[in-house]
Amino acid sequence: MNLLFIILDSADCELIDQLCKRGDLPFLAEFISQGCTTKITYDPSFFNVSSCFNLNTGMDVQQHEQYSYSLYDRETGKLTKLNPETIAKDTIFHALDEKGTLQLLIDIPRLPHLFLKNGRQVVDWYPHDRVTTKLTTTPMELEEYIRNTYGEDPFSGKCDDFIVHSAEHGDVFTNHLLDRIDNKTFLVLEELDKADYEVAAISYGDTHCAGHRCWHFHDPKHQSYSPNLKDTRDNPLTKAYRKIDQSISKICKHWNGSIAILANTGMQANHSNNQLLKIALQRFNQKVPHGRNRSLKNSIHSTSQEKQLQQSFALPVSDTVFAVRANVVGRDLNGVISPGKELESYLLELIQELLALRSMNGLEPIFLSYKLWTDINKLDINHNLPDVTFTWNCKTAVHAAGSTYLGLIYKPVKPKRTGTHTSNGRCWTNKPSILPESIADHELLQQLIRNSK
Repeated sequence: MNLLFIILDSADCELIDQLCKRGDLPFLAEFISQGCTTKITYDPSFFNVSSCFNLNTGMDVQQHEQYSYSLYDRETGKLTKLNPETIAKDTIFHALDEKGTLQLLIDIPRLPHLFLKNGRQVVDWYPHDRVTTKLTTTPMELEEYIRNTYGEDPFSGKCDDFIVHSAEHGDVFTNHLLDRIDNKTFLVLEELDKADYEVAAISYGDTHCAGHRCWHFHDPKHQSYSPNLKDTRDNPLTKAYRKIDQSISKICKHWNGSIAILANTGMQANHSNNQLLKIALQRFNQKVPHGRNRSLKNSIHSTSQEKQLQQSFALPVSDTVFAVRANVVGRDLNGVISPGKELESYLLELIQELLALRSMNGLEPIFLSYKLWTDINKLDINHNLPDVTFTWNCKTAVHAAGSTYLGLIYKPVKPKRTGTHTSNGRCWTNKPSILPESIADHELLQQLIRNSK
């Protein structure tokens, strides 16, 4: 086995195409033209957090149920913070370590500290989202070396707290990203010179950070588009992508064997508004007869009693998705809807009415698609996932929406992140026989490892 696996975390494939054609990414342009391209397919709706776990475990979201940063526990009826440590032993990298494979793992998204027996691992050095609260490594002395040589993450693992409104803010933000990219590249090159790794997996979270914070500098259709740059072609995203292109060029020249470069879940303008949909769900529940606990008054506002009254509630997934879970008798702590026909009728009516909502800006449908995650006919309801998810149509900002049934709903929002995820992932390889033309995200890493020599 001989695999170099580079993750450009949440890098956007369409933007990569644009920059390759423009000559900004000479290494990637040549690598893509001379190698093979594989389209990555994702579970509908769950292509944000879950895709990291799909990749790392080789399981899909219905198996590992890690779909958001806050997970629903039907035993308690509460949301709990995601803990990647719970599935650490299920990861493909852990299985490789048990077989004695020598690995170098650096900042793989949502991969916890594995305490490798064979190789070296860096966790939460320059991530987009931290798995733990601080940098940790195997071996332990590598942590001290990184701190002394390269310093801490300038964002302390929370790039979303960095204000990026003006061009000046963008310059400061981008300079931090460029320093992080250089530091990580230097460390990787040092490590590759020290040992003959069988698997080297390196992730750059900087494309993820830049996409969330700086998309409005790039996309003219964004509601907060900022054309106040000296050169709109040289915006923060372009600078970060260019630096990464230079960096992975150096790393790939150090590797003699299979190379795979993954752009997982791209970016688009963040025009969604899940707070508006929570109002829509509340209105729907007040109108439909299914499962209503009529012993409680509508005027009650406490969270616990409100949930007893509600036939369903929203679950956090991402800015791209609105997710709903029904309160089912015998499954959920506050169950009011009976499983079977009543649940089926409720969910089908909910889908019909939410899909009927139109944005007041152009009368566009606010959702592109939906998916039922509960197989009502087979009564496959005992899971911790949402029952139904709706994928936002992110063409324009949605401050108001309406339908004949639910009326007009107004909820202005200015999202903290100007860019959000989209499912346009690709993997580029230097050998034609490694991957097919299309592959599911949870099958990708297994097949790369199996076919890399």
